[in-house]
Amino acid sequence: MVIIKINSVDRSSLIDWPSFRFDQALTNQIDTVNFNIKRYDSKTFKPSLLDDVEIIEDSTKVFGGKIVKSEEVIDGRMETIRLTCKDHAHEMDSRLVVDTFENTTIDAIIDSIKTNFLPAGFTTTGVTVTTPVGFVAFNYEQPSKVFQQLAELVGADWFVDEDKDIKFFAKGTTTAPFELNDTGGNFKWNSLKINRDVKNLRNTIFVRGGTFSGTSFEEVQGADADGSRKTFTFGFRYKTVGWFVDRGSGFVAETFGIDNITDPTTVDWLYNFQEKAMKLGAGTIPTGTDEVKITGLPQIPVIIKTNDNASITANGLFEGKVIDKSIDSKEGARDRAKAEILAWAEQINEGSFVTRSSGLRVGQEIRIDSTIRGIDEKFNISRINTRLVSPTQLEHTVTLMSKITFGMVEFLQKELIRKDKEIEILPNEVLDKIESAFETIDFEEEFVVSLAHNLQTETIDFGE
Repeated sequence: MVIIKINSVDRSSLIDWPSFRFDQALTNQIDTVNFNIKRYDSKTFKPSLLDDVEIIEDSTKVFGGKIVKSEEVIDGRMETIRLTCKDHAHEMDSRLVVDTFENTTIDAIIDSIKTNFLPAGFTTTGVTVTTPVGFVAFNYEQPSKVFQQLAELVGADWFVDEDKDIKFFAKGTTTAPFELNDTGGNFKWNSLKINRDVKNLRNTIFVRGGTFSGTSFEEVQGADADGSRKTFTFGFRYKTVGWFVDRGSGFVAETFGIDNITDPTTVDWLYNFQEKAMKLGAGTIPTGTDEVKITGLPQIPVIIKTNDNASITANGLFEGKVIDKSIDSKEGARDRAKAEILAWAEQINEGSFVTRSSGLRVGQEIRIDSTIRGIDEKFNISRINTRLVSPTQLEHTVTLMSKITFGMVEFLQKELIRKDKEIEILPNEVLDKIESAFETIDFEEEFVVSLAHNLQTETIDFGE
């Protein structure tokens, strides 16, 4: 039995059931529902944007959210309203989190965000992780991105349920209410498909990132004997630069500015970071046995190579590369290489099946145990696409991923979030909150029209 409510009123009879679609993405992503309502004769109900929508399957609420888009189409005297709904995570992301947290716990952080930033009605009953956190800061970020970062910080998972309760729990603790086997009858027998793929096999990964600052280093070069050398180039680009010239009495610091920015007549030298060069400004050209010295933090390219020896032994050598200039540390490059190895060093196992049994959620672990098919494996549910096959019966198409593939998807999501956090927030940084108020002032003008305006009176005498 399926019930669809709009603003707590059962509107199931008004739904054009062949148009109904319910798509559940990864646990931390927004679920969507689409359906049409037809208006004609006495059926005059017309929903509004931001109306509440609930879907109840077998007495259990499986979706809660709001209407976020409508499209109205007229055909003769019948109007069709095409509706798009999003779950409560969409409403939650209507606010932004601006706060820092220090020496606290995950559950305390989530509760504080709920109290100070989320719209009314959200609860944290489902938060079961209490891991300590030393320091974390969020600068105008959507709550869903904040919760995802917290989940990655402690190896957890999360979602917002149909009743606006935030679920935050350890990974691997949710399992499907049933398994797929030869006798259970919980799925359409011929619908189960398992795909195994090695076309993207890669067991040796090269990661070329950006650069990172090495430890303090110095380079020394000699001048030309005839004193004609005005530019000195070096092996590295340097940050925190120091510049010294030895003209026979030891190295002495000389002034320098930025090439193409600083007036060359005001400094001895000009440093060009991109060209790895120090160019003569208003200073004196070193000659003879004079020497120059640059000091600083060399910018070293991030290059990492990672192998999976077991896969190489079993399958032969398959190499791949990742180029991402935003990776600015060896640790970050190793993490990326490890994720690529986990995702591609072995065959990819994915699958799908169709069921009319209720209770499945994205993120659950489900076991396939079929003697007939020769399968006994566990998969993660990565997507569920639901449709109405009758006015009262839902049918679910379930997409499966192996744990390794599922983990790679989560890693790539993490990389997208990481790019949004390239601005570093220090523990002592003050977050500046600016609020503006917009007001409308109406002015009215009144004009009085008079026939007697600025009257002048004169006396005229006539004589004959």
